[in-house]
Parts: sequence; C-alpha cells; structure tokens
Amino acid sequence: MLLNDFFTIQDQRKLSEQATEYDLCINASHSIFDGHFPNQPVVPGVCMIQMVTELINHSLNRKLHLFESNMVKFLSILDPNVHPIITLKILWKSIEENEVNVDAQLFFEQSIFFKFKGKFQ
Repeated sequence: MLLNDFFTIQDQRKLSEQATEYDLCINASHSIFDGHFPNQPVVPGVCMIQMVTELINHSLNRKLHLFESNMVKFLSILDPNVHPIITLKILWKSIEENEVNVDAQLFFEQSIFFKFKGKFQ
C-alpha cells in the first residue's frame, strides 16, 4: 500500500455520486525515488496506477482489483519536488455487481501527468 507512505490525502471533494477529486501530497523522500531516479525523482507509472487502485477502493469503501485497462497514458513527468501537491480525479460506473469502470486523471492545474481507463472487480 502506498497510501499514507508514498502519498497522503490532503483534501477530497465529492463531485457527484460517482466522482471524487483528491488532492494528494507525494512523499519526495520515499525510498522509491532512490532507484527512480537519484537526484531526479520521477513518480513511476506503476505507482500512479496503484494510487488509482487505492483511491477507488477508498471512494467505494471496498476492495477491488484492477483486471483490465483500456487506456493508460503517461503524458508528462511527475517530479514530486516540482509538484508536491497534485490532484487525482476519479469517475466510476458500476456495470455489474462486482465490476466497476474507472476513468482517472492525475494533474496539477493545466499539467496532466496521467490518464487511465480500466475495469476493477
């Protein structure tokens, strides 16, 4: 789990019954950055996907697992020293009892770092 270690929730806003925005703080001194990369920290893509997973679980208050991703786009480098606070917007739609479509975007103001669409169950 990355929540409360690699990143923390600074604020959250419920946009609708199926959408939430989270303001997140990335821990720039986390050991992940020792290897990714020393003196030039870059948030790994796998960590961004894990953040979406943990926050959809938080939003829905249940344990879901990613089983299909339709789109994963890494659009710009996320350096936690440059952007220590970022926003993750998550929209979801239940399609079956145990299946949820998720659309997420990680950004700061006009800079978009990551876009994601996938299914969780």
